[in-house]
Amino acid sequence: MARLIVFTDLDGTLLDHSTYKWEAAQPALRQLRLSGSPVVLCTSKTRAEVLPLRDQLKLTDPFVTENGGAIYIPRNYFPFALPTAQVEAGYQVLELGQRYTNLVRALEEAAETSGVKVRGFSHMKSPSSAASSATAPAAPASASSTSPSCSRRARRGRRTASSAGSSSAACAGARADASCT
Repeated sequence: MARLIVFTDLDGTLLDHSTYKWEAAQPALRQLRLSGSPVVLCTSKTRAEVLPLRDQLKLTDPFVTENGGAIYIPRNYFPFALPTAQVEAGYQVLELGQRYTNLVRALEEAAETSGVKVRGFSHMKSPSSAASSATAPAAPASASSTSPSCSRRARRGRRTASSAGSSSAACAGARADASCT
């Protein structure tokens, strides 16, 4: 008999979009647990945000964070070694994205090369300064708008974008006057 593996997002999928409550999913999660079907969370959230939720949901399976930036596999989950994984707090971690510091450095180099002024979150002194940049005047029509997911990750961030996606493209497309570094 084929075994089911469930991959799910959190916001608006497993969690109610408005309330972030998960009680409506509890019967399905219970059935999946009883049948031995893994539930793999795939989210834009960080590991620190996912861990308490996994505990509440009684999930023990691997999970994917920060839009594919990393995969966390509980140690000894598989009967084989993951040679490229790093060990971190009881998890084997497959990092698929770039570290935040590398992205900041790349964006600074691109800004210098292009002559575009960039003021990022990493250069702001307080969270209120970063918040005020979100309400900055709109960029000219030819410029891209600030990426909300990039800004969110920049404020929290260890990893940002997956190498399979656009490792620095999410940041590179951000407005020059309110970038995501």
